[in-house]
Amino acid sequence: LPEAPPDWELDLSGAMTMPLTAADFATEAADHPASYDDGAGSLYGGVALWRLVGMVDDGDPDTFDDASAALAYDVTVIATDGFSYTFPISEVARNENIIVANTVNGEELPPDAYPLRLVGSALTSGRQKIRQIASIQLVGLPAVKETPFSRLSER
Repeated sequence: LPEAPPDWELDLSGAMTMPLTAADFATEAADHPASYDDGAGSLYGGVALWRLVGMVDDGDPDTFDDASAALAYDVTVIATDGFSYTFPISEVARNENIIVANTVNGEELPPDAYPLRLVGSALTSGRQKIRQIASIQLVGLPAVKETPFSRLSER
């Protein structure tokens, strides 16, 4: 029998920290699927980067905080070997064309990209196409001021 691949975690950090397991990532990809056809015979599947950012950009992992995004911060995607690329949130916010992929042609990624790879038509350079992603960090995330109405949404 083939050996099962090791479980992995994607470390998300911003207003809060959240380790996302392989199973959690697969659930997110099933709930919010994103795909990218590279035009060379590879169809990648995964989750849009902005959705992962939304899990840690405020205290609510189920929403994307547009107010924080409007105030500007950076999103750094880091590989297991420490290589990274930093995007301004203005390029990431609600952009369905930057995808954190966990599959190619319906299979797990090959060892040189496993477990996650950044792909998509919005990526304009090879430096942006991070392979073997280990973490995503929100850098310079502003604190959104609480308004008198923000407590109403907690109910």
